[in-house]
Amino acid sequence: MDATAKASATPGVSKEEAKVENKLKRPLSKAEDKNEQAKKRRKEEEEELDPEELDRQRIRHLLTLFTPEQMRRYEHFRRSHFNRKKVKKIIQSVSSLPVSDEMSIAMGGVAKIFAGELIETARLIMEKNNLEGPIRPSQVLSAYAELKRSNPEVLPPGANGLRKGRLLRR
Repeated sequence: MDATAKASATPGVSKEEAKVENKLKRPLSKAEDKNEQAKKRRKEEEEELDPEELDRQRIRHLLTLFTPEQMRRYEHFRRSHFNRKKVKKIIQSVSSLPVSDEMSIAMGGVAKIFAGELIETARLIMEKNNLEGPIRPSQVLSAYAELKRSNPEVLPPGANGLRKGRLLRR
């Protein structure tokens, strides 16, 4: 009588549970042992890498998972930017303080990330409603409302720039 039969003869232990117990008790096969060693080696290599290199490797891996449409959009996103002079002018009009080039570059980056989130949310809304084609202003407004609902600390209730028609009109 093998261990599986003994365990299944034990009251309250199913055959599946007995198989799992036996797998845990038995020594690893050569293939399983090599797999475990490879996992340990990869983990050690990851620990040796600096965090920046690890991030680059993760991004490269993510890029391999993109569909062609996502890759096309990502490439456009990477190449796009906001005009520094216009960003600087907007910041100065709001703050009435002198703005350095570094500040305008940073705010342009923040604006680019926000625009990317807004567009991606609008795309998800379109997908949910089985719509295709270019994004329409109504979908951008819906995406803004969704972002505002899901991230109240980022877009506080008083952030009504889109609603009052200062940036977009219906």
